[in-house]
Amino acid sequence: MRGIFIDMCHMSKVTKRIPLGYMTFGKMRNLRYLKIYDSCCPRKCNGDCKLYFPEGLKFPLQEVRYLDWLKFPLEELPSNFRPKNLVNLRLTYSKIQRIVLSQETPQLKWVDLSHSSKLLNISALSKAENLLSLNLEGCTVLEELPLDIQNMKSLIFLNLRGCIRLCFLPTMDLISLKTLILTDCSSLKEFQLISNSLEFLHLEGTSIKGLPSTIKNLQRLVLLNMRNCKLLESLPNCLCELKLLEELILSGCSMLKNFPSIKKGMKHLQILLFDGTGAEEMPKVSYFTRSEGQATGSIILQQLGSFLQSSVNRVSFLQRLCLSGNDFVSLQTDIGQLYHLKWLDVKHCKKLKSVPLLPPRLQSFDAHACDSLEKIANPLALLLVTEQIHTTFNFSNCYKLDQEAKDSIISYTRRKSQLVLDALSRCNGVCLFLYIIIHTS
Repeated sequence: MRGIFIDMCHMSKVTKRIPLGYMTFGKMRNLRYLKIYDSCCPRKCNGDCKLYFPEGLKFPLQEVRYLDWLKFPLEELPSNFRPKNLVNLRLTYSKIQRIVLSQETPQLKWVDLSHSSKLLNISALSKAENLLSLNLEGCTVLEELPLDIQNMKSLIFLNLRGCIRLCFLPTMDLISLKTLILTDCSSLKEFQLISNSLEFLHLEGTSIKGLPSTIKNLQRLVLLNMRNCKLLESLPNCLCELKLLEELILSGCSMLKNFPSIKKGMKHLQILLFDGTGAEEMPKVSYFTRSEGQATGSIILQQLGSFLQSSVNRVSFLQRLCLSGNDFVSLQTDIGQLYHLKWLDVKHCKKLKSVPLLPPRLQSFDAHACDSLEKIANPLALLLVTEQIHTTFNFSNCYKLDQEAKDSIISYTRRKSQLVLDALSRCNGVCLFLYIIIHTS
C-alpha cells in the first residue's frame, strides 16, 4: 500500500464515532501518502473526528512523504512515528497539544497546524532545519515561539494569525523569512524584528504602540500592514528609509499621533491607506516638476487629531490614496498634481466642504456621504487621454452641493465624453467605451 485517501464528507451523518485498532496502519510500512479530509467542507471546524483509537495508535510509517489528517484525534504523534522522509505535514483543526518527533526531519518542507486550538508546544520542529513554511494560524493557546526556531534557516513563510495568547517574539534572525503574519495577535504589545529579509509584514489588529528603530533594516519590505492597530501612537522617522515599500496601510489607527517624514527614498510607494484615523486635516500636497517633465511632490501631514506634523516627499508613484472617515474640512489645493494617482477615496468625511482640482489620471473618486460638501473645483479635473478611459466619480448623498458645483460636474462629464469621442474617431474603428458615473443625489 502506497497511498490512502479517506473522504469524511458523509461521516458527519454518523452519530457515533468509529473505533479503530492501534494496528490499523501497523503493517503499512511502505505507505507514502495518507490524507484524511472532508471534501464537503475542507475547512470544517465543528465537531470531532469520527475516527478514534481507544487503545492508541501504532504508526511506524518510515516512508511517508505526505501526511494530511483533518481533525487529528490524538494529543501527540505516536512515539514510533519515524518521519525521516516526511515532506508535508498537515494536521489542521486537530487535538494535538505538542509536536514530538523522535528523530530529525531533513526532508520536511511544509507544516500546517492551523486551528489546532490545544497546541502548546512546537519546540520539536526546531529539528526541521529545511522547513520552508509554518502555518500556526488560529492556535489560540500558543503563548510563545521556542528560541530554537532560529534553527529554521530556510523558513520563508510564518503565519501566526489569531494566536491571541502570543505576547512576544524571541530574539533571533530567521535569515530567509519573507512573509510574517501576526494579524489579530491581540496580546502582542511589542514588535521584535526577527528577520531582515522580510518582504511582507502583517501587524493588523495587534496591541503594539510603536515600531522599533530596527524597522529601517527591512530594506526588502514591500508591504507594511498595520490596519486597526488601535493602540498605535507613533511611527519612527526611519520609516522613510524603506526604499522598496509599495503599500502602507494605517487604516483604523485611531490613536496615531504622528506620521513620519517620508522622503524621496520612498519613490516606490503606490498605496497609502490612511482612512479612519480621525485626522482633522488631510495631507497637504505641494509639487514640482522633475527634469523628465513628470510631476512629483511632497505630502505634509500636519495634524492627526489635535497633533500631526510631518511630510511625505516625492511620492512619484502614488496610485491609491484612501482618506475616508476622517475629519478633513478641505482637500489640499494642489492634490491635482499627484500625476499617477488613479484612486482617491474620501467617503464619509463628514466635515469636508470643498474639493479642489483633481489629478488628471484619476479613474475613481468616491465622495459618498460627505454631508458638508458644498464646492467643487471648476474644472473638476484636468483632461488627459490615458490608456484607461473608464471613470467613476461618486457624489451620492452629497446634498449640500451648490449649483456651481453641480454645473462643474456636468461640464466635466461633457468635456470628458467629447475627448473620448475624438479619440474614437482616430482609432480606426477599434471599439472603446466611456463609463462615467456621477451621482449628485
